[in-house]
Amino acid sequence: LCIATCSAAASCRSKHFVKNARSGTIKVSPQSSSLWCSWLLRGAPGKRVLLQFKSFNLKSRNSRVEIRENGVHGPIIASFSAGRKLPPTVVSCRRSMFVRLRSPSPVKSSF
Repeated sequence: LCIATCSAAASCRSKHFVKNARSGTIKVSPQSSSLWCSWLLRGAPGKRVLLQFKSFNLKSRNSRVEIRENGVHGPIIASFSAGRKLPPTVVSCRRSMFVRLRSPSPVKSSF
């Protein structure tokens, strides 16, 4: 189940909202221009959100994936920058998780 796709051509500075999906995949297409995408993942009442990376490749030291608890203004619970090492699984304490990918310079990044 693909719940969201982000690419430079279709979704630059885009925001995606995913509600009550039992599971799914966020796809980010490798690209060559700047990319700013965000996802608000919201589970059913009483459930938590689990984010597990299947691949990770941020080549620019200015690129970053930031994960916040309970929405865009919530506390940062994880942050990952350049590299290919898979980040650990991140689990929210509440039913919402905000994920933001920032790749401000022309790079080829994916996760």
